[in-house]
Amino acid sequence: MKPICGWNIANSILIKSFADEIYITPLKLNCLIYLLYSEYLYLTGESLFNETFIKTAKGPIVPSVYYKFISYENYVINNYIKDAKGKVIYVKDGIFDECLIHIWGVFKNKSEYDILSYIEDGNEYSNKNNKEQLNDIDILNDIITRKEKELENAKGYIK
Repeated sequence: MKPICGWNIANSILIKSFADEIYITPLKLNCLIYLLYSEYLYLTGESLFNETFIKTAKGPIVPSVYYKFISYENYVINNYIKDAKGKVIYVKDGIFDECLIHIWGVFKNKSEYDILSYIEDGNEYSNKNNKEQLNDIDILNDIITRKEKELENAKGYIK
C-alpha cells in the first residue's frame, strides 16, 4: 500500500476530523500527517507515501498538501482534496488504520502548537543537520528519540 501522494493521507485524517467535529487547520493537518507517517515508518519500516517532508519554521510539511490548503491560511479546513474527477481518495488499510486511530486519538484535542512542540522536542536528529528535506532515516531517528523520551518519562512516574 503506497498512496500516490500525501493527499490520500490528508483525506483520511479529514474524514476523522469531520466525523468527530474537531476541525483542523492546515498546520495541524501537516503535523498529523508527519506523526502518522512517522508511526507507520516505525512500525513497518516502509514509507507511507513517496513525497518528501520539507522542514519549515512551522514544522514539517508535505508540499502537495501544503499548497492544496494554502488558501485556508490559519482557518479550519472544511473540505477534502479531490482528484480531477471530483472524487475523494483516502487510505483504508489495516496497519495504516491502526496508526491513524492511535495518532488521531492522542492528538485530536491538542492544539497545532502543542503538536508542533511535541514534534520539535523529538527532532534532535533532524535539527542537527541543515538539510531542508527530511528523509526516512531522519524521521525514523526522530520518532525513536521521541519514544525514548516517553519511556524515560514513564519510568519517572513509576519511581
